[in-house]
Amino acid sequence: MGVLDATERRMTVAEFLAWDDGTDRRYQLIDGEPVMMAPASDRHGTLVLRLGSLLLAVLDQGLPFRAQIEAGIAPRAQGAMVLQADLVVTDEPAIGQTVLSRPHLIAEVLSPSTKSFDRTVKLPTYQGIPSVQEILMIWQDRPVVERHARRDGERWHIDKLAGLEATLALISVPLTMRLADLYRGIDGIKAG
Repeated sequence: MGVLDATERRMTVAEFLAWDDGTDRRYQLIDGEPVMMAPASDRHGTLVLRLGSLLLAVLDQGLPFRAQIEAGIAPRAQGAMVLQADLVVTDEPAIGQTVLSRPHLIAEVLSPSTKSFDRTVKLPTYQGIPSVQEILMIWQDRPVVERHARRDGERWHIDKLAGLEATLALISVPLTMRLADLYRGIDGIKAG
């Protein structure tokens, strides 16, 4: 891996993908600067795994898609940016690439420390990727999912689902689930 002092200058996407800081820390590239990510909480990790398992049950039925957690996304229109999404569904084969170029579904679990960034930077960036059909913003402290779905090729429609009895029907893959199924086993989750 390349050794580059990221504090000296801005990095390109290629430099970032080759860069190794010598640790097991995770980073995103924002405006050419590596930004370290905090470790995920138990709730965060459980929600990502739960959604992943629900998606895999559907995708394993012969659909031409695959799911990936902690997926790198480098939006071409954004220049020196590589974002790490919590979960992505794509039609790209798993051939060892570091970043995905054709995500169809992107899910982010909103942590207290990342909620603002996820909603103000990641969400509009994801909406600018032509292949993205659906984006899920998932609260980790209460059963709430905000679904952004592309309609008519460009227009985005927002549905906010709340409460354990609410039902989420995805359009990018044939999956319908109650929020109770997504939040199952997470201590302290209250309805609404």
